[in-house]
Amino acid sequence: MDGTFGLLILTTALAGPPSAPASGPAGDPRDVRHGLVIPDEGYCDQPYVVVRPDGAWVCTMTTGRGVEGQRGQHVVATISDDRGRSWSPPIDIEPADGPEASWAVPLITPGGRIYVFYDYNGDRIDRLGDKNIRADMLGWYVFRYSDDGGRTWSPPVYASYTPGGKLIKHPRAANFAWNCSNGKFLYWFHNHGGVFVRRMAADGGSRGSPYDDRNPAWLAAGVERDSPQGKVIHWSQPEILLYDDDPFIRMSYPDLIEEDGKFYVTETQKNVGRVHEIPLAIVEGLFRQWDNRTVATQGLVLDLPGKGTMPRQTPMPRLPEFHQRDVRSPDHRGKDLRAGFSLDLRLKFNSLEAGQEILDSRDAAGKGICVSTTAAGTLRITLNDGRSESSWECDPGVLAPGKTHQVAIIVDGGPKIIMFVVDGVLCDGGDQRQFGWGRFSPHLRAPNPDPPAKDRPSLLRIAPKMNGSVESLRIYNRALRTSEAVGNWRAASG
Repeated sequence: MDGTFGLLILTTALAGPPSAPASGPAGDPRDVRHGLVIPDEGYCDQPYVVVRPDGAWVCTMTTGRGVEGQRGQHVVATISDDRGRSWSPPIDIEPADGPEASWAVPLITPGGRIYVFYDYNGDRIDRLGDKNIRADMLGWYVFRYSDDGGRTWSPPVYASYTPGGKLIKHPRAANFAWNCSNGKFLYWFHNHGGVFVRRMAADGGSRGSPYDDRNPAWLAAGVERDSPQGKVIHWSQPEILLYDDDPFIRMSYPDLIEEDGKFYVTETQKNVGRVHEIPLAIVEGLFRQWDNRTVATQGLVLDLPGKGTMPRQTPMPRLPEFHQRDVRSPDHRGKDLRAGFSLDLRLKFNSLEAGQEILDSRDAAGKGICVSTTAAGTLRITLNDGRSESSWECDPGVLAPGKTHQVAIIVDGGPKIIMFVVDGVLCDGGDQRQFGWGRFSPHLRAPNPDPPAKDRPSLLRIAPKMNGSVESLRIYNRALRTSEAVGNWRAASG
């Protein structure tokens, strides 16, 4: 967004007479007409309230003079000092004559700053090919904040992990940020998007729906920090929170419950609502991510170079089987073990030319793993079990020649996803692609090479065709959490 929509100084925020309580038949409090009216401009959607430290209510909503989806739809705030009996006139968070803004969700911090996150049609898209489209069906995910209790709001900021840092990617789906009792925050989102909307606009919407890909759901933690602009939230790198084996399942509409030191999340797929206890290892890892400088040791099956120099080859640890035959079933069908593994490398390239082989355990038939460079200057992992092959690569632009990088490659056999964490940052596709993480075949078995002989192990070749060097290598017989990969990077970075 450009600077057209700067700080909104609204001197009339609290001017004018308060709205009167709604009229209606007295007696039955269950009668919906007995409620107190929140002011709007005609259309009103999603009025959400946060309570200020002084007890006042701040309500944000989507409103407009037309009906839902028409031009002029925008987000506003209104304030009540008497628990909803009267309200201030609506305060523009986005003006009615600007790009459409919709679906505002507020969040108040312990320090009293109020954030509001919403959808913003910054690209001013209203058509897909020859079809009209509602502008509230797409857009940028942005936020503003208020330090004076909702009376005025900061300039159009795109949601980012840190102020001025990497942008948060999210498709058309509900996303929520919650306060936690320790003063930190948790944030549910889907960790992809961006280029998809522009691609849909260019091809007339023939290549997919903006409602798709709400699986998996991701969780990030937030912490307030001081800045020249006041206290701001810094978000952690995210973890996969929930997934479904069917990639077409669309889970959304979550809520968070914190009780007795445990965290629970609810969600629905439109036909089944569920509650899930979040593993404490995920939550605690996210909360500690900024300070974690500990190397993960659980499941560590190879740690090089040890005390000596990096060898050119080493016995390849056997990776876990992703599937095995279930001898208890009548037809001996396969059983999904949801296993995985991780590679954690510290390496330095002299150049990023394509075709370099950094790690290679493949046998003569091609079974095994290979980590190599591509023509896009990225790092790719290829998995081959002799029956099928899958591969994925890191984001373009995250590697540079002459610089030492810490790269974690996580192969997670639960959701069947491959992730790259480069220098403590999870790849999310950036501006080049919709996804930074990719799915591998659910039929892939463990990519283990066949040993050359019964009494000889398979070998892992290290930097066999590399213009550069591998400075350290760890192999885990499980999928690392993102927070663990970040901890490994911090431990190596000092």
